[in-house]
Amino acid sequence: MQTSRLLFKLEFVCKHLGMCVIKPQHSDSVVTRTISDQKQSDSCVKVLQRGECEPWWTNWSSWSKCTTTCGFHEKHRSRFSTGAFNCNSYKFKVKDSILKSCASIERIHEVEKVSCPVSRLCSAINGGWSQWSEFTECSVTCGTGKRVRRRHCDHPRPQEGGLYCIGTDHQEVFCEGYLPCPRKGQWCSWSPIIQHCTRNCGPRGMGLRLRQCACPKPSQDGEDCEIPPETAEMAVNLLVNNSTDAPTGTALEAILKGEGLWEPCNRHHCSYLKTLNTEEDLLLLEDLNLQRAEDAWISSGGLPQRIHGPLKLFCPSSRNSRKKIFDKSERFPKSKFYWTRSIPTSSKEPYYIPGIPIVNSNLFIVENDHLTIHSLDPSTMGIYRFGYEYEPGYFETVCFFPVYIHQWQQVCSYNATNLKLESN
Repeated sequence: MQTSRLLFKLEFVCKHLGMCVIKPQHSDSVVTRTISDQKQSDSCVKVLQRGECEPWWTNWSSWSKCTTTCGFHEKHRSRFSTGAFNCNSYKFKVKDSILKSCASIERIHEVEKVSCPVSRLCSAINGGWSQWSEFTECSVTCGTGKRVRRRHCDHPRPQEGGLYCIGTDHQEVFCEGYLPCPRKGQWCSWSPIIQHCTRNCGPRGMGLRLRQCACPKPSQDGEDCEIPPETAEMAVNLLVNNSTDAPTGTALEAILKGEGLWEPCNRHHCSYLKTLNTEEDLLLLEDLNLQRAEDAWISSGGLPQRIHGPLKLFCPSSRNSRKKIFDKSERFPKSKFYWTRSIPTSSKEPYYIPGIPIVNSNLFIVENDHLTIHSLDPSTMGIYRFGYEYEPGYFETVCFFPVYIHQWQQVCSYNATNLKLESN
């Protein structure tokens, strides 16, 4: 038979040269009164070490009964301290058990335990589940969360080597929060259609493909769709790429927002009408009707240029006949522009006579739609035209400029050998 003893905190007060009495509970010190009646505080351990006090014990209680009929169990008895006696100055060896009792947290008492006789081993009892608890609240306030309920293997608990409960001790179900969550926008797929193609045919056509931030749309203060980081660089490359048409302002804005792509379109061979249609004839006629004689003297402030002065002629690309007909490569792929000069033989000579093509020389500098006459003199007078040979043998004038020397400035006479100028 094995015996175990439990010790708990010593709770009494020792008075030097007097009787030891129980000290107030929950105090960690004892009070010793000296002959001079001066108060000092000392710990329980130090008092016992000095041999000044030792506890009084009651008699042991009767042993508890062994009521179980199987398995291993214990019976016990106990005794309590009712106070302490004074040892005067007699020194004795204090038991370790009494010293340890000073560090406990309860009033001192001792308990002895012994094992009960084993009559037989108990049968194993397998564990059983308790009832399910109620489901918890939803784990989120918005969106999809979970609710959980639990049960315990304690109806009964496994005993004497019995098996633990079979199955899960918790269940989860999905739930929706009672508030709508902020939702970030997501891009939809790109549209299959390219809009606003810059050309009807040919190798340079570009157009705008769009997508929407609506799959889903941002809601409840959610963020807008994310703009790809390479978008700005892509837009710059499109603007400097000379091999294709640059994006329009509207297209560029859509690209920078991440909702647009600038892509090739209408890249098929151009089949074209080899002559001007009625609408194109009207555009050309409108441009020619806008022409004024003074247009030849723009560089000299609207006044005829002085003799031997330079003269600059220019046919603007803003003319509708240029923008909508001749400068569109898919309309007349073979077209070429020329500056020409003709010398009218009659005031009734029609404007559309093409004249002779001008090339760079000591007299002229041709720079696309700009023409510079180095020195104005009688040999450079005539009708200057800027136009297009849109098909072999077919020429149309877009701009024309009558260049002459005004008689109030100079009187011109010409013979076969020299040019003689006389002032008025």
